Amino acid sequence: MKTYFKFIILAVSTVLILSRCENVNVFDPFDFIPHSWNPSGVRNSLASINNTQTEFSIKPNQDNILNFEDGSQVVFPKNCFTDKGSAVTCDTILVKIAKVQNKDEMMQNGVGTNATKDRLLVSAGMVSIRVFCNERELQLAPGKKYTLRLVYDQNKFKDQLEMFYGDVNADGNVTWEEADMDPNITDNVNISEWRSNKNNFVLGIECFPERLGWVNCDYFLGLQNAKLVSSCVSVTSDPSGDKIQLTTYCIFKDINTALFPCCAETEPNKSSKICFKNLPFEKKVIYIVIGKGVSDYYLGAKETVISDVDLTEIKIEKKSLEEIKKYLSTL
Repeated sequence: MKTYFKFIILAVSTVLILSRCENVNVFDPFDFIPHSWNPSGVRNSLASINNTQTEFSIKPNQDNILNFEDGSQVVFPKNCFTDKGSAVTCDTILVKIAKVQNKDEMMQNGVGTNATKDRLLVSAGMVSIRVFCNERELQLAPGKKYTLRLVYDQNKFKDQLEMFYGDVNADGNVTWEEADMDPNITDNVNISEWRSNKNNFVLGIECFPERLGWVNCDYFLGLQNAKLVSSCVSVTSDPSGDKIQLTTYCIFKDINTALFPCCAETEPNKSSKICFKNLPFEKKVIYIVIGKGVSDYYLGAKETVISDVDLTEIKIEKKSLEEIKKYLSTL
């Protein structure tokens, strides 16, 4: 009889334990998972170290040349904006531009060089342009275009450079698509020379976007005969009890390429696993992980060569924002 009752108690206990396991949400970062994948949250928390943002106040009924410190320019023709199909009613409008030309600035803005269909780009420079009338966001009117001029070393110019538009996904990551939707035509980014507001001539590249938002001048990383592999990073941290949100990049050492991962996996009480697709074999890269806890920031990095070893372990450690900014400036 005692054996029978012991069996009943054991069976009931087992059912209760299994029931509790079935109700655990393994993707809830606040229960068991030490890290959660949240690039938008981390990006927003790093806003204070982003030094790429510039604001301009302009009159929409006039031609406007917006000048940057390095000589780059954005030129808007008069009456080129619309307010969801209606005329712009503001006498003065606000233009917010993020100008991004290196890997440090990409990470400050949470943007990479991932193109559609898992293709990889090398950037010559990109901008994000948003325009506001009394906090209402404006659009470029149909049939209108503006001029984007970016200072660029003409010795690095490639005929394959073309213009891309960036679409933001649910994670806040930007994916690039050819502006002309044709990868075989590369005639919309040109070498140019212009006079800056300092009255000197500047050399660079020029294109004519027909929409606002993210615009990029890039060329595809030539991978026709390359061996491509998938690779993941495993992220760990000291068990401090902090609830850490993560964002991760794969930075190429010798070219202006920074990639977001394709996917992230998390399991209860285990490290976070974050993966990248179509990486070229034997390329030198740096995996970088930035984390934001309840009040602390975290950083981890590892330089490696892409190989058949598909998992790289990275431990993130507490860092100040200034320490993170200083590290990013070395990329």
